[in-house]
Amino acid sequence: MSRKRKTFNAEFKSKVVLELLSGEMTVAQLASKYEITPKSIGDWKRTRLWHLISQVQQKHIKKR
Repeated sequence: MSRKRKTFNAEFKSKVVLELLSGEMTVAQLASKYEITPKSIGDWKRTRLWHLISQVQQKHIKKR
């Protein structure tokens, strides 16, 4: 019997990443709290930070 893969929306992913960045909980603690893998949290963090950096760079380029 196959298990259905969980999907998470962008809002939930951002919420988890913000909790991680607050420093109150470790990746392992958050993974346990939300029943997701630590790798998923790391991937979400990397993606969110990459998008943030891209937005800042684009705003900087537009100001020139």
